[in-house]
Amino acid sequence: MELRRLRVIIGICMVVVFFLGVSGCAYVGERVAKKGVKTFFSMAHEDLVKHILEIDCDMLAREAVGGTSGITMLVNAFIPDNRELNTLNSLLYAAYGMLVEYEDPEYAMFLYGKSVNYGLTAMKNNKKFREGLEKGVKIHKLVHHLGKEYKGALLFCSLGWGMKIMLDPDDMFELINMPDVIAMVDRSIELDETYIYGLGYAFKGAYYAFVPEFMGLGGGPESAKATFDKSKAISDGKVVLADTFRARYWATLMKDEEMFDRLLKKTVEMPHGVPRESTLLNELSRWKAKEYIRDKDEWF
Repeated sequence: MELRRLRVIIGICMVVVFFLGVSGCAYVGERVAKKGVKTFFSMAHEDLVKHILEIDCDMLAREAVGGTSGITMLVNAFIPDNRELNTLNSLLYAAYGMLVEYEDPEYAMFLYGKSVNYGLTAMKNNKKFREGLEKGVKIHKLVHHLGKEYKGALLFCSLGWGMKIMLDPDDMFELINMPDVIAMVDRSIELDETYIYGLGYAFKGAYYAFVPEFMGLGGGPESAKATFDKSKAISDGKVVLADTFRARYWATLMKDEEMFDRLLKKTVEMPHGVPRESTLLNELSRWKAKEYIRDKDEWF
């Protein structure tokens, strides 16, 4: 029933875009289309996010996230500066990148880049942030301008950007952007540390395990462990992305094969559909856990 409702919402979006796009007067059609799509999306975006987060099958997650991102990209043509839509797209493309990076890293890099672009576009709705970027001010010096309505854009943009960097750690040009990436996730955590079951801490823990202490960017095993623990405490063990990232980045760093096996086995075997309001994160974790298990010989 829930999936059917999601299809209806997306279907209406497509009909509105198509019908108004082919109306007789191009100028009037475009104006009405933009107004109609903006109004409709303002009413529907919360339902879209809710149902996407409730996807309860790892294979369906891949298909639904990929398909929905295509639809929202088309809708974005009518309301390119809409903060809510760009935030949703940033989430979708970050999640889609994580779902395909094992089999197609190059495509995943492209998707992560889209996530970053959409996230930054959402944040540019804030005048001070936008004007600062236009003047060449670094992102980490601007995030304090962003309030709670930007916590999603901050988190998803940092997630997409961080995963892009960790997928290609030899790209020194991207590595220098790490202070901006962490500033965004830190600001999101500052605004609401419990947002999406402590997802910000889960990503930050992976970052801390990824970045050596000697680089002076706050990394290292102790920082990673403490941050993963915060994420797990917030989620009360209901969302396992922190455990999946802990296995991949912290357990491999510490050469703790027993922990690696235990955490990933727990993730793969966990029941579907729990917790209902955020099952996508666990299905994403399940998908990543299977990939990490296949790659185990690379780290041990």
